[in-house]
Amino acid sequence: VGEWPAVLVVSQTEAQILAPWRELAWQRTLMAAASLVALIWLISRVVRQIFQLESNARALMASESRFRTLFDSVADPIFLVHPADGSVVGLNDEAAVFIGRTPENMTGRNLSEVLVEPSCDDLHPILQGVHSARGHTLEGMMRAYNGRLVPVEVRLSRIEQGSEPLLMALAIDISERKATHAELERMANYDELTRLPKRALFFDRLYQALAMARRMGRMVGVLFVDLDHFKEVNDDL
Repeated sequence: VGEWPAVLVVSQTEAQILAPWRELAWQRTLMAAASLVALIWLISRVVRQIFQLESNARALMASESRFRTLFDSVADPIFLVHPADGSVVGLNDEAAVFIGRTPENMTGRNLSEVLVEPSCDDLHPILQGVHSARGHTLEGMMRAYNGRLVPVEVRLSRIEQGSEPLLMALAIDISERKATHAELERMANYDELTRLPKRALFFDRLYQALAMARRMGRMVGVLFVDLDHFKEVNDDL
């Protein structure tokens, strides 16, 4: 001023100078913290998913092991088949012994090769119509290892095994039941002493003959034979 220079000193406080940097630092710290939290959450989710998958895999293996143990321990033949075409994907030990084939030999073949009745054309619609675990029951004939045809009752049920549904066909040998039924029919229709047909069977055959004669426009003759003193023989001897 005058002969003296005017000196203007301009200054800022430390807080003012560092304020923008501190604000940016806080923002970046918060972003980093948020990213770290998100990363930790994501890692924890992945770890939980891995443990869950491993747990599910162990549970599935245990379930399949239990199923296989139960599958092989059943005393009746069991076949696992595709419902679409009836191809066999597995069978238990009893089934292999019953039909005289190894599981490797039977896998991929059609169930109708051993279940000969009902016919292949009748069997496939039945297989495709099974949509629940309650399933369907049918009677048929199965070819045993020695070529003999054995009457069986087949119980079909739908199961979820792996990625696709399958049918479990449990075959029960009903030879004894059929023999008992045939014996009861024989006792009901034939006399024990003479082995001749009883009156009920006679009338059954007579009604069939009359019905056929009516359809074909023919006649039926009935011959009555009386045996003297037969009642005495039948009652006393």
